[in-house]
Amino acid sequence: MNFEFIWNNAISIPNCFIPITGAGAGPEGIFNIYRGETSNYGLAVHENTHKLIYLNWGKSSSFMDEGLAMYTQALATNKDKNHRAVQKFIKENKLFPLGKMVSFQIGKGGPETMASYPASGSFVEFLIKTYGLKSFKQTYILENRPPEGKEKTSTWEKVYSKSLLELEKEWLAWLRKTLKF
Repeated sequence: MNFEFIWNNAISIPNCFIPITGAGAGPEGIFNIYRGETSNYGLAVHENTHKLIYLNWGKSSSFMDEGLAMYTQALATNKDKNHRAVQKFIKENKLFPLGKMVSFQIGKGGPETMASYPASGSFVEFLIKTYGLKSFKQTYILENRPPEGKEKTSTWEKVYSKSLLELEKEWLAWLRKTLKF
């Protein structure tokens, strides 16, 4: 394996970006750099989820991909972590509409990433718990279609017979009930 260089507090391996004090995944594998600080167990679960899902279901949209990884990370560490973060974004009026978040490239930085990571995890949990893993898997796979395919047949209408806006309303109501806020 060839470590190319260290840049911006990260190690760059071809097709893989790894924070110096965290974990990363790419075609070369999953890497966790431990420097004696607190455990990165949740992050390791997150990155391993990416690899396992890619191998079994393929890739998806950034929102679905990161959402599933954030959901499993929360299951491994703090099951309400994503929901509490979304609750905070709602209270601060900083949560983006779901219709926008599903098209974000999560991880690029900025407020979109800050809100979308936990929101995607919370929404994925809602979908799995409300509609089941079989429907979620179908959603995950369909969301990898090119935009033209999604325009012809909405993933949300095809799988859930509902618009994304209807699902967003259901998700937020479910979240308020789950967190009692």
